[in-house]
Amino acid sequence: MKKIALMFISTAFSLLIMNCKAQENGKQTFYKIIEEDKSSIDALSLYPEETRNAILEASLYPEIILKLENIQSQTREKFITLIENLPEEEQLKIYDITRYENLVKSLGDGGRKSESEIVDILKNYPKEIHDEALEMGRKNHRIIKNINELYNTAHESYQNVLRNYPTQTQQAYNHLIQFPEVIEIMSNNMKMTVAVGDLYKREPDWVKTKLDSLNIEAARKNAEETAEWQKKLEENPELLEEYTNAAEEYAEDNGFDQNEYRQERTQVNEVIYHHYYSYPFWFGYPHWFPYSYWYRWPIWYDWGFFYGHGGAIVLTGLPSYYFTYWFFEKPSNHYYRPRVSSTFITHFKNNPRSSTGISDGVATWLKDNREVIPANLLADDGNHVERMREFGLFESEYVENAARRPGLSREEFLANNPKRYPNLDPPGLRVPNNIARELPELEARRPSPIERGVQRTEPREKMDDIYRPREPERRPRTEPEREIFPERVPQRERPMEPRPKIDRSPTPRVAPSPSPRQSPEMNPSPQPTPRPAPTPRSAPTPRADPSPRPSPAPGSGAQIRTPARNISISSELPSNMQSIDRAIEFHFKNWKRK
Repeated sequence: MKKIALMFISTAFSLLIMNCKAQENGKQTFYKIIEEDKSSIDALSLYPEETRNAILEASLYPEIILKLENIQSQTREKFITLIENLPEEEQLKIYDITRYENLVKSLGDGGRKSESEIVDILKNYPKEIHDEALEMGRKNHRIIKNINELYNTAHESYQNVLRNYPTQTQQAYNHLIQFPEVIEIMSNNMKMTVAVGDLYKREPDWVKTKLDSLNIEAARKNAEETAEWQKKLEENPELLEEYTNAAEEYAEDNGFDQNEYRQERTQVNEVIYHHYYSYPFWFGYPHWFPYSYWYRWPIWYDWGFFYGHGGAIVLTGLPSYYFTYWFFEKPSNHYYRPRVSSTFITHFKNNPRSSTGISDGVATWLKDNREVIPANLLADDGNHVERMREFGLFESEYVENAARRPGLSREEFLANNPKRYPNLDPPGLRVPNNIARELPELEARRPSPIERGVQRTEPREKMDDIYRPREPERRPRTEPEREIFPERVPQRERPMEPRPKIDRSPTPRVAPSPSPRQSPEMNPSPQPTPRPAPTPRSAPTPRADPSPRPSPAPGSGAQIRTPARNISISSELPSNMQSIDRAIEFHFKNWKRK
């Protein structure tokens, strides 16, 4: 009996040790995930506590995510089939209608509605959707009716998936279905989801505490970077001038005109909320969008400021990932706005582990182009601004010459013109040790196209990347060819397909409640009755490209000048807005790791 007791105690002790080791290994895995998938963890940790808890509960059953993806893929395929023969403008209106809670149901139930019946339905919805809903409800009732039936089928399948799981798990997924970008993050990072769920199952309190700590740290870091950015703009009027010029060109590249993006917002004493609904998880965003794009935001979201009373610049945060990457991919930006280029790079070097828009955008651009970027581009030798200007000139002239001489490499072009580009070393970026680990030889962290679901021919032609062509193959030459230097460089070309135009209202955002997202606006918008799963919206077709402005002669150092502007901080924005906005910024990037 004594031996049996000793064996029992020994076995129990061994199991306890094994359990402790398993827990310790789980924590080590968690820390490793934080290191490898920092952006994903940052994005998830910055959501409100209710959403974080739902994420943890959902991670206990990651197989549900795979089942939801299967339902989404089939539903999205059928949805696109329903609308694909419509003109693009009408497709966008249909997408826009579907983002409003129960609007498709109200329009689709029963027979075709009269104009007065639709007007009566729309009393409970924001005015901006009235015209589109009235037009589509009358013109495409059959399609809307079929979309409503498709939604009901998807929702029924979703309920069947959850039926056999605990009530707490069902509640968690019912909450997360309102945040399609969260499900996308968890799906695209399944290794992270499984590991977090496994550890949470064994040590729930430890994981919750760790996420709370990450939330506080990420919010603090973001606030520090925002203050640093604000200080630089306030102390350097020329930097502010270049920055606002770049923001306006970015808006024009995305189909906005000056009357829209230069709207001024007067100060108001009362903050009223406007709801930003996501596209529904089941239907997704417009299928021809090149990147994951679940929400429509005002154009100033990407800038990080809006025009306040009297034309003052009211900062709302850091520039977005999209704005930063767009800026670096366009050589003319470096030539005309070298102070912004230099400041962005300095910001990244000072915050290499950050996942905010500036650091992520710069890091991605460096990784995408490290083989063709001059070796000394990051060198801090007191001449960085001029080097960035020279780099913009070099890239613009190289692209033009390479188009005429397919065998021309950057090394050869630079070697043939040492006096024209005296501040540039040959390509092959030298990365300082403190940021070398941030640029691993992995897939570039650019926003990735959808790799699953429906792939369709796009309604409009996309533009290829024309700024950094692949190195052309060398070919033998019998005599040297002369480089061509245009009279006006660089021209303001477009580096990428303009993103779909988004909300035109230049009003600031506040911290959103868990569902739906909210942003302050001057006029109230009535909130429709929610249903179990959310619904989406669309974006208008971008306008034709604006005419490029004349470029100064090479080497003249001419700058585009605009009237000096004031800079201020909006008193309407709550102190925690920045952290909440960082949480939902991830859908702009949607990095995919293989």
